[in-house]
Amino acid sequence: MPPTCGNSNSDKATRVGDPPSLKHDSSRDEGLTGRPNGEDVKSVPMHTIYNVYRVAGMTCDHCATSVTEELAGLDHVTDVAVNLETGAVTITSADELSLPRVEAALAVAGHRLAD
Repeated sequence: MPPTCGNSNSDKATRVGDPPSLKHDSSRDEGLTGRPNGEDVKSVPMHTIYNVYRVAGMTCDHCATSVTEELAGLDHVTDVAVNLETGAVTITSADELSLPRVEAALAVAGHRLAD
């Protein structure tokens, strides 16, 4: 039986990737240039990588938040989206992620990749 969370607030699929879960690296702000209308322009990575993983045992919003926070802490990760219904976790990053680091982050959150 897969591990489950004791928090029973699972009543819908959850999109976790809202602004509080996104990493903000202030060192990237150094590349800002002003426009005449006052808008700032950020430099954008040359490419974006999407990795989708199936995670076992996610049953509630607390699970999704824990997984999101740990994965968002990995280097180069710009967004994490969790679907509780399917167990799918989509990680958006500016560079390749190593599978052992993803697995380690999930373990810290109390979860693992599905078989």
